[in-house]
Amino acid sequence: MTVTLSRAKASRAASSNSDAGVAPAAMQGLRVLSVEDNPFGRVVLNTILTELGHQAEFIGRGEAAAERIAQGGFDAVLMDMVLPGIDGIEAIKRLRSLSPPLGRIPIIGVSGRGDDEAASRAAGADAFLLKPVSPRALATALLERHAMRQPRLDDRRVQFAAINEDRGDEIKEHQRDDDRRKAGIHGDVVVGEARQILAEHDARYQRPYQGEDNAGQDLQESAPPPPEARRAK
Repeated sequence: MTVTLSRAKASRAASSNSDAGVAPAAMQGLRVLSVEDNPFGRVVLNTILTELGHQAEFIGRGEAAAERIAQGGFDAVLMDMVLPGIDGIEAIKRLRSLSPPLGRIPIIGVSGRGDDEAASRAAGADAFLLKPVSPRALATALLERHAMRQPRLDDRRVQFAAINEDRGDEIKEHQRDDDRRKAGIHGDVVVGEARQILAEHDARYQRPYQGEDNAGQDLQESAPPPPEARRAK
């Protein structure tokens, strides 16, 4: 079963912010997927998230978490460790197996047992909260995890460098294709000029080249007459 709860009014959220001692910067209106099967636990988490100005959607089984996140639109996940079907550890692993950026969504493990923290972090959780959840701890965890999710300047520079490198390779390949095309055109021009020169030569001497079989005959006809023939004249 999926339950979507609307965000609280701004005035109510601001009032709760003062009571809970949460910094105003934490009130960023995140959309949070909470994987929690316990009705009382849902009420507690929904109350805190609503008071903080966030919107919560609840599902009761870990198997549905990856499918729901794959549909997009969420900023963070609250993952209970004890669930029907697969547990929170396996559900976190499945979330982390999603392709980026979905697989990098901030995940906060939630459990009534402190011993679950190491396992949840090993599976890929970014933070861990112990039940009963403190409003201040939840607000801080969401703020920190969401801030860490934003791409840093260096990351953007790396991404731009990778894009430019790919474009550079593409440009070089186009240049090589253009060079090969120009070389082919140049070769055709040279061959055409050579044929024109040979044609002009044949036309000038009116003796087209006859091939190797007639080479001796051509040389004999073009040789000067012997001395006897000149004296007879």
